[in-house]
Amino acid sequence: RSELLAAGVLALAGKFEEDYAVRYDELLGALQAEVKAEEVHGMEVRLLQTLQYRLNMPVVWHHLPWFLEVVGASVEQRAVAEYVSEVGLTALDLPRWRPSEHAA
Repeated sequence: RSELLAAGVLALAGKFEEDYAVRYDELLGALQAEVKAEEVHGMEVRLLQTLQYRLNMPVVWHHLPWFLEVVGASVEQRAVAEYVSEVGLTALDLPRWRPSEHAA
């Protein structure tokens, strides 16, 4: 069932990118799927097992290329954005932004 797979993937992805994990009832309401919360949890477990729990936290470099393309960044803007992103990955005193916010 594609709805169940979609719900499981979205639930896992949300736990990586969002500040809080989306509740299953919110997710299922948005998807308008005939799926139960227990099934979504089971799908998450199966996905993790299939991936052998090899998940990586996204960093700014996951988002920066597409963001620069969308905004039509110039060569100079790309260079500055890449520099700031690189510094941001190592500077502990910078704000703790989500990777997509850091890229923006």
